[in-house]
Order: sequence, then structure tokens, then C-alpha cells
Amino acid sequence: MRITKWLLFVFLLLALTVACGGGGGDVENTGTEVETAVEATNTPAAATPTEEPTPEPEPTAPPATETPEPSNAVASLQDVQQATIRIVAEGSFVDPEAGMLLNTAGSGSGFIIDESGIAVTNNHVVTGAALLRVYVGGASEPVNARILGVSECSDLAVIDLDGGDYPYLEWFDGNITTGLDVYAAGFPLGDPEFTLTRGIVSKENASGYTNWSAVASVLEHDATINPGNSGGPLINADGQIVGVNYASNPNFNQYFAIARDEALDVIAELREGNDVDSIGVNGVAVSDGATFSGIWVSSVESGSPADQAGLEGGDIITLMEGLQLATNGTMEDYCDILRTRSADDVMSIEVLRFQTGELLEGQLNGRELEVASTFGGDGGDGGNGGDAGDVAYVTIFDDTGAIQMDVPDSWNDVNGAAWERDGQVLGAGLSASPDLDGFYGSFDVPGVFFGASARLAGQYTPDSYLDEIGGFSSCTYDDRYSYDDGVYVGVYDLFTDCSGSGASIINLAAIASDGSHLAFVQVQTVTAADDAAAEQIFNTFIASGDLGGAPVSSGDVVYATEFDNVDDWSGFTVPEGDDYLAERRGSTLYVEVPVTDSTAYAVQDTAFAEDVRIDAGVETVAGPNRNNISLVCRYSSDGWYEFSMNSGGYWYIYKYASGDGYSILADGASTAINLQKAENELTAVCVGNDLTFVINGTEVGSATDTEFRGGGIGVSVSTFDIAGAGVEFDWLVATVP
Repeated sequence: MRITKWLLFVFLLLALTVACGGGGGDVENTGTEVETAVEATNTPAAATPTEEPTPEPEPTAPPATETPEPSNAVASLQDVQQATIRIVAEGSFVDPEAGMLLNTAGSGSGFIIDESGIAVTNNHVVTGAALLRVYVGGASEPVNARILGVSECSDLAVIDLDGGDYPYLEWFDGNITTGLDVYAAGFPLGDPEFTLTRGIVSKENASGYTNWSAVASVLEHDATINPGNSGGPLINADGQIVGVNYASNPNFNQYFAIARDEALDVIAELREGNDVDSIGVNGVAVSDGATFSGIWVSSVESGSPADQAGLEGGDIITLMEGLQLATNGTMEDYCDILRTRSADDVMSIEVLRFQTGELLEGQLNGRELEVASTFGGDGGDGGNGGDAGDVAYVTIFDDTGAIQMDVPDSWNDVNGAAWERDGQVLGAGLSASPDLDGFYGSFDVPGVFFGASARLAGQYTPDSYLDEIGGFSSCTYDDRYSYDDGVYVGVYDLFTDCSGSGASIINLAAIASDGSHLAFVQVQTVTAADDAAAEQIFNTFIASGDLGGAPVSSGDVVYATEFDNVDDWSGFTVPEGDDYLAERRGSTLYVEVPVTDSTAYAVQDTAFAEDVRIDAGVETVAGPNRNNISLVCRYSSDGWYEFSMNSGGYWYIYKYASGDGYSILADGASTAINLQKAENELTAVCVGNDLTFVINGTEVGSATDTEFRGGGIGVSVSTFDIAGAGVEFDWLVATVP
């Protein structure tokens, strides 16, 4: 049996949200060209002197001026990247059940605050790491760094980079008020490409209590951050630091940064090599919402008070100084206690150690932990599944015998039918639960779905597949984590506190080591016993048989239509409105825009792809000649790429990003375009970061971009100052390039 990374098992218990022309009208050109004119003057002729010239004065030395010391401080928004860092933290963690050391790695951001290499990030980015590799400003080669100090409760850490003479950021010294323009800088989703997003401060003093920290003052803003932005700077338009990004709630477009005034005093202490409000654990609050809560210890710092007391990875601190911890699912009580004590104060603790079935009592900075009692049987989960050690597991298979996994014997409602989506068979599928209807329809029943598909391995990366399926509006999104168990390599998303019930969901997408198929595993857990079941599932899921055909190859058809039926298409407009028409007329898709300055979209509801070529026949049949016709690739609610031509002979490649609107990636004019209301054949090719536009067999332009990795396909029609454009799309074929 293979063993998964321990970090995955730890996060199964968490309840947290950490910090990855055409179109709608004219695109504003923000560049301004300035011409400087020299005013002409008449030069007078030399005059004949009528008296002796006055003697010229003796030259005197100019007054001495001090030459300012050169500074590496970043002075503009454009140079912020130079002082922003990507951190890859590598370390080992203890599996509470297997007792094995397993390497893992995570990625976050940070920023340099001193030219000597002093940098700031989040505690949760670096704590528990044995090795830090830091990439400065998007460099391809890393430098090593060491941790100077951390604060568990403030979620801050200060690290020292090898070397010196680094560019650095300065702190904004003005008032931070609602409406202040801010920018989030960093390296989301582990991408080495630097990202800068724009927004405003929407709340000056938001709640900072989470299940991994208890920050007194945080800024809420709407500059988009994703997993991997954690620890990166929130800056103003001059590139000065306003806060430290650390958390997000993307379902509600809420993003959070530790406020400058909260961070500065803590950072000053950490720079001196002192930990603040910390006992030496990498911990998070866990709670089942009813009978059980505490601080889950995922790793322990050597030599710390926690280490000296005998705390181990996998322990849960339930009581500190007689107070029950994490009853509200946050670190609030835990951090309040630490903030009212000195670092060397004696503090009593009570600890559950599930792997040995022991309740331990002891002290920090005092007597070591000792066994107070043992437990077993029910295990504190209300009788739903018993203690993790008492659960019996069975191996289940799909209907074809191609895939298998181990599940608790009480999960005896099993479905081994093929994995389907929108009526298309993707591969082998296998589900299990005590009640599959309850698992599918609520957050109250645990269960698992495991699917494996050779076809999807040719269309998606693990990241792009998780991006495509999205999340759950009733759950809190935690973060995206790397996954590597030796058989599968991929990523997983963690969702917690689903519908306020305390249930958690993990969505894992991974590619088999031989590249033969993509595996998708979704596990819903409700109790601690379910968490143990999830660990067993991730240790045992595997596919080996017929998984729905060979991976897709170049030329394979993803979707094709002559528009005899458009029931699998849906429409919308930008700006949002109801003034558009998208319907089948004869054997065409007819799209009409009856208003000015609007773009109507029709998107296909079932065809999703990362790399795709879209070919379509189009013709303007109504209204003015002043309109754009476009093909769309990688469509999702976050945005898309758009390949557009107009009847005057011009073409554009656009990116539409939700919240930011349209931007032109490339544009130009081409004689390949058939003008006015003539028919044209458009081709859009999206492969990796490369976007290529072909019109009537001639490549007219290309662009590169890294933001969108996969999504749906579609078409659009735009109007400008004259309404009433009507366009027929005669046919459309999407294939693998």
C-alpha cells in the first residue's frame, strides 16, 4: 500500500480559508504620448560697444552639495516585481497514523524590506520547512534563505536571503482609508510568472480571525489574490507597502491583507530573531461543530517549548490553562492566551493523541506531557463510524474492474457505473457512501467519488481540470496544494465549513506517473472517523484497466455542429443585459445585438478543453457593417480569450478578465478579411500560452498570455455606435490542435 503525503491528511481536518475594438466596445489606451515643443525666439545681433567693457568677475567655486547615498528602494509600481519573491518551502511531516516521514513542498510569495535580504512573508508559508528556495523578481535560479522569526497568531514571518544588495520595498506612511487604490503583487498558484492585480481597500478594519491565525486588524480589498499570493505585498500606486496578503474568500470577492500598523511592530521583533505569540508548532484550529475542538499540531519546531513539553505531529491541543480551544473554529482563544503570557511562562495543556489513543496532560515550560487516560471505541465522533482504529475497510471495484479503492465497510452503498458528464462517457467511475443520495444531495453524509479517464489526460492538466470544475458556493475555499504519492502527481483543492455544518470536501486531480490517465477523487468528510477514511482512500485508489479510450491526439474532434440544434448553447452580454438574440435559424446560429456598445455571447455548455482549435463559418446578414465577429476559447466565469474581426478589415486578440474587463493582446489589419457583409472563415488556436488567429486560411496575428489555462468555447457579436448587427454562424468545429 502506498502512503500519501502527510500534509494531505492534516488538511482533511482543517476548517480554514487561506490565501492562485471588438468585445464590449473600444478598449481604452492608457498610454499617453507626450510631445515637447521648443519655443522659437529671435536672436539679437551683437551691439557695438560705446564704452569700455566692464571687466568680467573672477569665477568662484560653486557651493558644495552633498551627494545622496544610492538607494535600492523601489520607487515605482512598475519596479515592484524586482523586490517581490516566490518562496518554495520544502519539509518533512509526520503522518499521525503511519508514523512515516514524507517530503512535501508548498509555494507562496513575499517581499524584500531591506537591501541586505530581509524579507517578509506569512508564517503559514514557511513554518515547518526544512529548506526555503527563494526566487527573486521572477528569477529562474533560487537563493537559499533562513527563518529569523515567526508569529503563529499574526501569521507573519521574517526570513533572511543569502547575499545582499537587493531591491526592496518601503512602507506607505499615509492614511489607509476605504477607497484607496491598491495592487496585489505575487506569484499565485506556484506560477513563476509575476502577477499584479488592481483593486481598492473596501474595509479598513475587517475581522482577522481564521483557523490558522488571529490577526487583530486586517484590510479587506478586492484586488484578486489566489493560492500562492500568501505573504505577498499589498501596495499603493507608488509601490509602497500597505499590507501583507494572507487570506481570501473568492466566492464573495473578498481578499484580506494584514494591515501595515498591525504588521510593523511584529516584524521589528521577528527581525531580531525572536518568535512572537508562538510555542513552536505549525497548528490550525479544528472542530466538528459539536463534541470536539482543538489545535491540530502538524509539526513541531526543535527546541521550542512545544518540543520540550513532548508535543508531536498529529497531536491535538484541546485545553490550555483550563480553557477549551477552537470552539468557534478559529485560533482566537489560543492566541488570546499566548498574548497575555510571556514566552517563558508555565502554561498547562491537555492533548489528544489519536494514534495511541491517549489523553495527555502537562505544561509548556514546565513538566512534560504524561498519559492521564486512554480512550477507544466511540472516539468522540458521536457514534458515526467509531474511532479511526476500529474501522474495518473493504476493497471495492467499478463495474468493469478497471479501478479500485478501500472504503469503510459501512460505506456499503456503492455505484460502479461509468464516469459520465453531459451524457458523454469519460472513463471508469466508482462511488461509495453510507447513503449515496445523501452524499450527492447534502453536506451531511460522507462519501467518495473516484473517476479515471484516458481522454481527459490529453485535454487537461490537474490544475486546469480543477479550475474547470470550480468549487462550492456553500463552502469556504481554503487553498490548492501539491500532491505526489509516487503513483499520481497533481493538486487538490480543500473546501471547509460547507453550509455551516463543519463538513469538508477535497477535490483531487492527478495524472498517473505513466501519463496514461487523469484521476479525479472527491471526498466529503463530516467526522474525524471520516477523515481517517479519506486517508485510507488516498492511500489505495488506483486505476489500471480500460479507462474510456486512448488519450486524445491532434485532430481529434472535441465538438462539431452545423447548428441543427442549439439546446446545448447559452447566451449573455457584456455589459450585462437582456438586449440580445441568440437562436437557431434554419441550420445556423443567429446572433443579433439590437443596442449600441454591447457584445452578445453564445457559449457551448459541454465542450471544455485546455488546448483547442476552433474553426467556424460566419456572415453578417443584418444591420450595419460596423460590427465585430469573434470566436472564444477557454471561457469560464473568470474570463476568456477572444479572436475578433470586423467588416472594415481589422482584427484583434482580446483577453476578458472578470473585474478588469477587456485588454488587447494583439491587433492589426489584414487583406485576408473579406469586407462588408461577405462570408469569412475564422480559426482560433489556443495552445499552452500561445494564441493564434487565422482568417480565411491566412495567419493574421498571434499573442501569448498565461492567465487562462482551460475552459469552454463560444462565439460573439459586437456593436459600437450603430445598433442592430445580425450575424449567422453556419458551422463550428473544435478539435485538438
